[in-house]
Amino acid sequence: MVGVFDGHGGERVSQYLAENFSQRFLAHYSAAANLPSVFRETFAEIDCELEIMAAAKQLYDTEGSTATVVLLVNDDLYLAYVGDSAAMLVRGGDDPVLKLCAEIDTALGNAKEVERVEHAGGVVIKGRVLGELALTRAFGDSKYKAYVPAEPHVVHQRLEEGTDQFLVLASDGLWNVLDEEEAAEIVQGHAAESEDGIAEALHAAAVNRNCRDNVTIVVVNIEKRRAMSKHGSVCPSAAPTSRYARTGTRGFNFGDNETPEIIE
Repeated sequence: MVGVFDGHGGERVSQYLAENFSQRFLAHYSAAANLPSVFRETFAEIDCELEIMAAAKQLYDTEGSTATVVLLVNDDLYLAYVGDSAAMLVRGGDDPVLKLCAEIDTALGNAKEVERVEHAGGVVIKGRVLGELALTRAFGDSKYKAYVPAEPHVVHQRLEEGTDQFLVLASDGLWNVLDEEEAAEIVQGHAAESEDGIAEALHAAAVNRNCRDNVTIVVVNIEKRRAMSKHGSVCPSAAPTSRYARTGTRGFNFGDNETPEIIE
């Protein structure tokens, strides 16, 4: 499992997620569990904890975080996310990119999310909830919680051996300056390097594009890890590479469809 959490209004929510998400997830997980349900239960439980912390003045009511979390189970990929951090698969062949996050939870340019916020009694002003928060789904943010839930989008994707090569997760700082095709070209150009080396190359490209946001990148070499698993080797943890223009972003790790299956 790997994840990226991009904080706003402070770093305490993203830090809390990085330190506690895996433990909460495992408390709900079993081999027979319905994984989309496990993700939803975990998101709901942690967001409830954050609301309690905000009520006790342990967090500001405007502190929050995105979350993009991927679990790989053999050749099945499960993704759950809220906010604008995103993930993609880098693939071999003529179509090198498969975007995994079809919905980006911002009030700017997402009519479905704007409609949902307004149906809940909120208002979107100049692309922001209540004229203040750009995100429409996030952890924390107790001030906006009636309109900004931590209800995740859940995606299932079957991985294809020989086709799906790398998994990339990153906060919006990367995607603001690189599109997926550009990122895939960089990944493929550094494919012989370590996962951390590929992430460093992506980060360098973001800096060269004058990225002014914090950037956290996690790269997983799917083919390498599959080969190691087949030979009985213990796969090393994926190494999140984090570089900060500002504080607030965290990464963590443990332990045949052309279009991802979006599980509502």
